[in-house]
Amino acid sequence: MRCDDHGIPCAGYARKVSAIRQSKALRPLPSSLQQPGFHSLVGSLEDSQYFQLFIHEKTSRYDGVFQSNVWRRLIPQISQHESFVMDAVLALGAISRHADRRRNAIDQFSSSAASNAPVGDERYALLRYDRALRSMRRAISRSDNIRLALVACLLVFCFESHLENQQSAITHAMSGVKLLRDWQSNYPGLTSPADKSPAPSIVEDELIQSFARLDLQVSILLDVRTAEFHQAIVEESANALKGMPSTFKDVSEARSWAVQVMRLECHLRSRSIGE
Repeated sequence: MRCDDHGIPCAGYARKVSAIRQSKALRPLPSSLQQPGFHSLVGSLEDSQYFQLFIHEKTSRYDGVFQSNVWRRLIPQISQHESFVMDAVLALGAISRHADRRRNAIDQFSSSAASNAPVGDERYALLRYDRALRSMRRAISRSDNIRLALVACLLVFCFESHLENQQSAITHAMSGVKLLRDWQSNYPGLTSPADKSPAPSIVEDELIQSFARLDLQVSILLDVRTAEFHQAIVEESANALKGMPSTFKDVSEARSWAVQVMRLECHLRSRSIGE
């Protein structure tokens, strides 16, 4: 599997990650990333175009119905000092445009016409993705940075989903959820809402929330985890929901609790199936 070949964390290969190393706090997106013509930061003009495409058009696709700073700020920020994140972002920008062009070709002509759609975007995306996987291995092996490992799982999940490699995508999603739970177990004495990080200077709340939604997707699509795992999530979710307020201060808070309710329901169902 790709995770074996390139050293990316995946199910069955997760490493214990230290909770000591701190990450950089989430900051506003630099103005250089908000303006056109910043291609000196990412390489060629072609790279710049794919980065701008990702920033201005594609982040909402990964947010889904739940708006998140992970795609709008956190990942673009990390990409400025981690080469594998930049390569993966460029690959996602390119593969998204390729998918859009194929979809438009199918809508306007036929599936045979779509197969003849320009392949430049796809070729660029696959080359960048391969480069990202190789540098992921180096970046993750040289540190115990849980934040980088989680971001790597998230990026691989998204790209593999674009390629319609469902099994690989789900494997990396499950790996990320397991890595996060292993890290959270380092803070047994701390209590925090289900969508909050016990140590936000290491892993931001936004990443915690993204993996809660990712766990929900896995539960709905193709969940092969054990009944014991589901039971643990059921207990955690039920415990967290005891702290759910009777009224929500805003839509964002309501969405976060809605995810927790849906996770509980899905894991209850999966536990019953696995028993």
